[in-house]
Amino acid sequence: MFKNIITLVCSVLLTSVSYGQELNATVQILAPTLPNANTDLLPNMQKAFENLVNNTVWTNEIYEVEERIECSFIITLDAAANNNYSGTMQISYSRPVYNSNYKSPVLSYIDKDVSFSYLESEPLEYSENQVRNNLSALSAFYAYLILGLDKDTYSLNGGQPYYLKAQNIVNLSQSGSYRGWKSFDGSRNRFWLIDNILNSGFSDIRNCYYDYHRNGLDLMFNETKQAQAKNTISGALISLQTIYQKRPNAYILQVFFDAKSDEIVSLFKDGPNMDTSKLVNVLKQIDGARNNKYEAIVKR
Repeated sequence: MFKNIITLVCSVLLTSVSYGQELNATVQILAPTLPNANTDLLPNMQKAFENLVNNTVWTNEIYEVEERIECSFIITLDAAANNNYSGTMQISYSRPVYNSNYKSPVLSYIDKDVSFSYLESEPLEYSENQVRNNLSALSAFYAYLILGLDKDTYSLNGGQPYYLKAQNIVNLSQSGSYRGWKSFDGSRNRFWLIDNILNSGFSDIRNCYYDYHRNGLDLMFNETKQAQAKNTISGALISLQTIYQKRPNAYILQVFFDAKSDEIVSLFKDGPNMDTSKLVNVLKQIDGARNNKYEAIVKR
């Protein structure tokens, strides 16, 4: 009898907890400008990428099924020759907000330096110590980036170990010929993205991710704390001015606002009244390309 109870308990635990499956990614691989693309190869490539991201053990933590991080990858191929492919990759990740059905966009990023070789006969595998395939390296880099961002929104600097793993992938990829891993490949690529995140001089971005989400959004659906939450979010955004003052073209600011600008306008257009003049002035300064968008906050 006792043995049967133990067996039943173990069975329940195994079905409710996912070991080493931290991500729940959806993957699309498209080739709209390649009319002669192998129609059988693309679905197999997509499945291999999805299996790697979703089934690899990325951390030592145990995630319950409902805790898996939902994200998406859309790879659009625009060139193919002799098993070599190139194009773009769009990576998106949204974080659930406490006590609501709302999911806050944290990452909405387009990588324009995506190239790799792929053979159906070779499985996609990730190794911490070597780069076996650039497609595997890309998937691992963004898996760790998403894990790092997710952790940063729940605990201050909680994403550090995962950012360091992403940086290790950058370092391992330096000797290869694929673009996007080196500083001189351009000013807006994977090298500079992880460099900016780990740059101690830009620590306000990490503080902002935490305060904006954990001390801000997670309180927004408590009516008695909405004003406090909005003030916290406003302060977190204003603090990013220090990064702009150090480096006006800091890549991480663009990445942050690419994901957040629509949400910011929506947050401050509605809800409890507050003085947004300083916030709007700072937003227009540090995210100047979207000046017109932030005018909507003033005209509420």
